[in-house]
Amino acid sequence: MRYENLNDGRKKIMDLIKNKIEEAKSENGELDNNAIPLSTKHIAYLFSEISKCDYDTLNYLDLSNFDFSVLNEKDLGDGMKQKIVSMMQEDSLNDEKKYPNLYLDWDVSVAMMPELLKSDVDFYPYVDVNEAFTERVLLNIFNIVKENKDSLKEGERIQFNSAVLNHLVTEFTDNYFNLSREDRSMLRYIDLSEVCFDNRKVSERDYSNCNAKIDPQKVKNKNLYRTNLKNVDMHLYDFTDVEVERANLEGTGANIDPQRVKNKSLYNTNLAGLNLSDKEFDGVGVVGANLEGTGANIDPQTVFAKDLRLTRLKGLNLCDKDFTGVRIDGADLEGTGAKINPQTVIWYDETNTNLAGTVILNLDFPCIYKNTKFNDTLVPSDEIDKLCNEVAAIKVYKKNNK
Repeated sequence: MRYENLNDGRKKIMDLIKNKIEEAKSENGELDNNAIPLSTKHIAYLFSEISKCDYDTLNYLDLSNFDFSVLNEKDLGDGMKQKIVSMMQEDSLNDEKKYPNLYLDWDVSVAMMPELLKSDVDFYPYVDVNEAFTERVLLNIFNIVKENKDSLKEGERIQFNSAVLNHLVTEFTDNYFNLSREDRSMLRYIDLSEVCFDNRKVSERDYSNCNAKIDPQKVKNKNLYRTNLKNVDMHLYDFTDVEVERANLEGTGANIDPQRVKNKSLYNTNLAGLNLSDKEFDGVGVVGANLEGTGANIDPQTVFAKDLRLTRLKGLNLCDKDFTGVRIDGADLEGTGAKINPQTVIWYDETNTNLAGTVILNLDFPCIYKNTKFNDTLVPSDEIDKLCNEVAAIKVYKKNNK
């Protein structure tokens, strides 16, 4: 089977439409407004090209059957804004619900709709507070660190006696959300190798780049929820029944068995770069997980609820996987070779789905995917040829000759 670049196919079909307009004008001189009726499927697939057109071209395209309500002004070129305004003026039903949220200077009443909520995965615990933490001991230690950290050699850390360190970690844990963002980062410059973390609360704390020895079986409640442990050595530890949702375990060398972590849940967990090539993911919740560079063998049909929303799978081999009924909105599937049928996946466009380097099996797009990346995405040449033939067969409406 031959394949073509999806975006190149869009340009090819858009050029065909423009040529069709010019040929009809040269034959007849004048064309009706909305002379070329485009189907919902055509508009959905071609929208990124249509939106770039000038108003003179758009004036000849009949877009009246399409629901543009998912769009905002930022999604539209100037010509497209003008086209939509003219459509609203001509709409006898004045159905504002199908038009986008526009903040324009034209004398047109436009329904103001809230922007779609964008969901970003947050792997790093962070809370803004205004009140300062006033514990003298802790702040004095941090001040010493700030004064000396720039003179440290690579891998070198400032040493304190064990009594001071234990007090420091206790205060850091108990007063974490009263500390400034700068103070929260000071632990990475202190030698924590002798500090005992047994039965300490470490969830929702930042220990990234520290040399701490944090055994997930011994911390309080086996809870690493939203703990930032990036680059902390954890390769010797057991994660059985450990809560790892939203934890950042990148660079830890952790031996994670998705079947044995608490609730089989990797929700929003950052596992980038860990070796998961021999692990089973059946029934595992992976929404929002970062699995890039893990070599994980993911079967979309057997992960929990067939749900890959916001999951980062970049570079994994998914070329032979079945995505029927799988939810992929916001997923990063770049370079996976995944074969996606827009008619059979569950794919909402509120979040930025990355389908670069995948294969789209057909062009029957059910909606405009304005937030989806299609760089280097392939589509069967037969699909592009079929759309070209459909567009070529569209009757052009000429003045006084309908």
